[in-house]
Amino acid sequence: MSVYSKKVYPKASSREVTENTVHSRHNDRIVAMRKVRGWTQEELAERAGLSVRTVRNVELGKVTQPRASTLALLAGALEADGTVGWDAASVPDQCLWSGPLPPRTTIVGNQMELERIARIVQLNRCTTFLGPGGVGKTRYAIDVAARLAPTFRDGVAIVEFGDLPREEEGAASAVMRRIAHEMDRHRAESPTRSQNASESDLNMLLVLDNTEHLPAATIAAIRKILDSTWKVHILATSRRRLSQRLGTNVNIQPLRCAPLPGETLSETPAVQLILRNASPDNGADMDLGRQLTDVAELSRRVGAIPRFLEFVAERMRALPVQSLLSDQAGMWLLRSDDHALLSHQRSIADSILWSLSLLTEEHRRLVGALGSLPAETFDLSDLESTALDVAGRLVLLSDLLEDGLVLSDTSGRSQFRLAPFVAEVIRERVYSQ
Repeated sequence: MSVYSKKVYPKASSREVTENTVHSRHNDRIVAMRKVRGWTQEELAERAGLSVRTVRNVELGKVTQPRASTLALLAGALEADGTVGWDAASVPDQCLWSGPLPPRTTIVGNQMELERIARIVQLNRCTTFLGPGGVGKTRYAIDVAARLAPTFRDGVAIVEFGDLPREEEGAASAVMRRIAHEMDRHRAESPTRSQNASESDLNMLLVLDNTEHLPAATIAAIRKILDSTWKVHILATSRRRLSQRLGTNVNIQPLRCAPLPGETLSETPAVQLILRNASPDNGADMDLGRQLTDVAELSRRVGAIPRFLEFVAERMRALPVQSLLSDQAGMWLLRSDDHALLSHQRSIADSILWSLSLLTEEHRRLVGALGSLPAETFDLSDLESTALDVAGRLVLLSDLLEDGLVLSDTSGRSQFRLAPFVAEVIRERVYSQ
């Protein structure tokens, strides 16, 4: 948090408040970008042509209104290597962009981590964002694409695969056709592309979203693109690992729901996201500031998964927080009526069922066995009753851990537990035969 957000300016005008907020955001961003690059304040000052004192004062918030020229010099130094766009929340007018636009709200979470991830995407021809359903892979991908958009001459294309049928004969052709349509469009419409540019010189960022049910088709398409063009970067999102060898993988983590030392509950990312989305629509007086402990408990129960937190917030607009914590309230209540979401993204249950459907029959039997265990946590000895040999159990358990359906329990190195609500889905849909 910036120094400005802690100060009190008596009788400040709305314009002054807005300016202070803007400068606070700049301060946080400058610090994050400098640290991602591993620079000291002295190194940044030298690169920007400013004094160390100026850099230090800007970062600490001691300058109420930094000069535009100072911010421009800092931005120029930080982006001299063409790393990250300065305004991550918008797409430059001159950039060709197809697909969902970045939300106007700042992504909740560690901004320095977002900078680090953006740099990984820029430095690698192919990157895959991995994580359980609802963890924010798509949101991170769109935000990263917006930050990097100015560095790609032919823009950004976000290609959705979640509505395509599962992998089958002809899937590779369907995937490639959808990608080729966007690539051809960007070749034709790019405002900065030379007419003499070759086909292989296409310079753009392709975001392939929701690819977990089409792994072979997606990898085939990625290989074809990387072999035919040398300036296209690919960013895929998937609940499951597409490849160990092609490109790099980045795990997107749930939000933190426990406060750090000196931090209040309202400052924890998971609680922040709920509060941001829980503004009441029914006119009722919801003093959530006095119910932060309950809000934090709700965030813990849903595993601090961003989309699940949004479901919680949507219900909190109409229902008291305590009702969502009651024994009668279950995962079936946590859903959304937003039809812009894919069908498997509209509720916790649908999201888990989608992940389960991607498993082999052996994986599903093991998940069913885990769901029938009497205790919430288990260790490897609890799996001895299954019909699998030791190697088989370890392989399947490892896969389930990677898929996010099983979690390592923090209470012990060899303790595990099912992810939130997985056991309920198993019992409801009878996966435990």
